[in-house]
Amino acid sequence: TALTEAIKAKTVQTLLILGGNPVYNAPRDLNFADTLISKDGKKSVPLVVRMGQYEDETSAYADWHIPESHPLEGWSDARAFDGTVSIVQPLIAPLYESRSVHELLAELLGEPKPGYDILLGYYRSAYKPAGALAFDKWFETVLHNGIVPNSALPTVAVTAPAGLLGRLPAAPAASAGLEIAFRLDPTVWDGRYANNSWLQEIPKPITTLVWDNAAIMSARTAQKIGILSAGNTLGINQTDANDIGQSSGKRVVELTFQGQKLQMPVWVLPGQPDDVVTVHLGFGRRRAGVVGTGQGFDTYRLRSSDSLHYGVGVTVQPTNNEYQLSYTQPHHLLRAEYGEQENRDIYRAATLEEFIAKKGLLGPVHEAGADHGNEGQEKSSGESESGHAAESAKGGEGEHSTGTDAGGAAGESHGGGGHPSMGNGISGTRDSEVYGKGAAGQKQNERAADPYQKQWYYADKSLSNKDNEPSLYPEFSGQNYNQWAMSVDLNTCIGCNACVIACQAENNIPTVGKEQVGRGREMHWIRIDHYYAGTDLVQPESYFMPMMCQHCEKAPCEPVCPVAATIHDHQGLNQMVYNRCIGTRYCSNNCPYKVRRFNFLKWVAGKGGPTTLNYDLPVLKMLANPDVTIRGRGVMEKCTYCVQRISNARIEAKKEYREIQDGEVITACQQVCPTRAIAFGDINNANSEVSRLRREPHDYQVLAELNVRPRTTYLARLRNPNAAILALTGTGAAAVASGADAAKAQG
Repeated sequence: TALTEAIKAKTVQTLLILGGNPVYNAPRDLNFADTLISKDGKKSVPLVVRMGQYEDETSAYADWHIPESHPLEGWSDARAFDGTVSIVQPLIAPLYESRSVHELLAELLGEPKPGYDILLGYYRSAYKPAGALAFDKWFETVLHNGIVPNSALPTVAVTAPAGLLGRLPAAPAASAGLEIAFRLDPTVWDGRYANNSWLQEIPKPITTLVWDNAAIMSARTAQKIGILSAGNTLGINQTDANDIGQSSGKRVVELTFQGQKLQMPVWVLPGQPDDVVTVHLGFGRRRAGVVGTGQGFDTYRLRSSDSLHYGVGVTVQPTNNEYQLSYTQPHHLLRAEYGEQENRDIYRAATLEEFIAKKGLLGPVHEAGADHGNEGQEKSSGESESGHAAESAKGGEGEHSTGTDAGGAAGESHGGGGHPSMGNGISGTRDSEVYGKGAAGQKQNERAADPYQKQWYYADKSLSNKDNEPSLYPEFSGQNYNQWAMSVDLNTCIGCNACVIACQAENNIPTVGKEQVGRGREMHWIRIDHYYAGTDLVQPESYFMPMMCQHCEKAPCEPVCPVAATIHDHQGLNQMVYNRCIGTRYCSNNCPYKVRRFNFLKWVAGKGGPTTLNYDLPVLKMLANPDVTIRGRGVMEKCTYCVQRISNARIEAKKEYREIQDGEVITACQQVCPTRAIAFGDINNANSEVSRLRREPHDYQVLAELNVRPRTTYLARLRNPNAAILALTGTGAAAVASGADAAKAQG
């Protein structure tokens, strides 16, 4: 405010703007753009100099634009949350004739220096070890370690001043109107990353929107303003999160706040507080670049100095307009509605109490007429003895065996095995136990003698072709080879999408643009499925589930390919041979996990429009990972378990005449996961982390009953809710909904 007043008073002769974009994101009431130009059309400031990475909205009002180096192109320093100083080192020399802010300020002070000399000079004066050689050695160590030792800020005791509560302003009176909440966008932030197509196309964690923002409101608020009518004119189930999502992204409303109007589409979100409309900032850019210009809606137009984060008194008026949002929520979901997945508990969750009571058995019992929920395990005493005997007699070949239970009803068995004492099939065993010729009979006897067999609910993970009959899925030997596998912990996954972006950067995955995403053609190798549990739209349970290629040992995609473009190797990897692929898409059609992606256009040449990356541009040629093939039009692709990293680790191990060590191969998704929800390693090593996790009682395979033997397994989510808190909040059973409910009521 002080700056704008000084500009209006014409006391500012030179204005230097370092990095910010006030013409776009300054509070509306400041009218920053109009302040730079007086009412008579003349400039209010004789000289305006802007330094920034892009020629954006503010640069249009500047006399000079100075290109700013990217933070990864220059030297600097920063402090961590505890005050520890870290040295920022450039990863690459500046691509253009740009300067850092430090270098510009040094120029203005008449002391032009490179960024490194500026940083070195500061630390030479601030830290003075004895002797010049001592400092050089100290600074070399700092650069190597990345942090300045003993630089954390001291901890101080903080006490509230006396009478603080009495001096606090009174809380505003409750308003009958709607509240508007302004939030920084989880992908493009405040708009500074709007020209990054990776971030524009990454699905937002909750709404899964791409390339857009929307007015987010609850179902009750939508009913109040007429988006969801009491007469159910949309023909949807208004208590079902998935159905409500189908009404989102079509209806446009007009928001009016403090005299400013903005039209934008509505997104009805379970869990959103009633009478609150949330809008994300950072969209509606006018000079962001080829990618970011014109994407979404500029909500800064509603934001003023006294409502930077929220405000009361917004009105929402439905219009007759429609707007098509692109979102990935319904794409490729392993949904359980309409019975197409037969309630197979894709996402499994339970309370700690259930986990202890059922000895870790969290899943369905495959029995005719069973509910396929966690409660089905209590029926183990009534399961078919003859069914298990028949299975043992058949050697566990993976065929459905039908018997009669104690009540005379037909029962169905999908194989057995997998008790923790058996290592859950292949997960904790050596290759000789799993792939040896005598393994089938040995496992058969173990299953017959296993007292827990009647309780176990998973399909057998180690079924084999005992009689060596002709098969589309021949057994292969895993001896003398690493057997790679992945474990995903659903307890710690927070759906942040870091793995998706890391995979995209590592594997040269293209962007396709808003229109093509709307057609279901997004190319991300990892998708984050979002599930809701129960029918409580106010406080639903929300779950995230990373889904990538499962690298099935009996992969259904392999036998249907007419040109052997997808094959299996002796490390257990389901591989793609890109130059064989002719684009039949049979493999995608036969994949039960829906994790294959097809290049409908030559995305890497920008054929999808200006928002797709064109790797033919000189500056973008440096973006691609040289260890990964860039795919063209008509080629299928999918997760490879970062096979290039596996190969690099193997080469290093061979040079040193040793085995690949556990933890030496780190996939891109695993490397960036902030909660360490992903583990990767060799299951031929019984002591590896992934083998240990696969021996956990709540480890399970998605769609295990198909007997495709996925190498990627999941740890079911366990919750420990406080019953007293649930009673106070009134969430009750909705807060402890089972994983079966989650699969049925996904949004």
